[in-house]
Amino acid sequence: MLTLWFAVLIFLQTGTVGSNVALTVVAIFAITLMWLVPLYIAVGIVPDLCAR
Repeated sequence: MLTLWFAVLIFLQTGTVGSNVALTVVAIFAITLMWLVPLYIAVGIVPDLCAR
């Protein structure tokens, strides 16, 4: 999961959106993943930490 998150961040930093519609859609998807992946990881970790 973290590898996916780092790949998304690298894409966002190096990608140029310009006027290409496909890249704009991919960028919006990448921004969504940038926020959802850490949330998914946190939701998976918190119950394990609270159980200890």
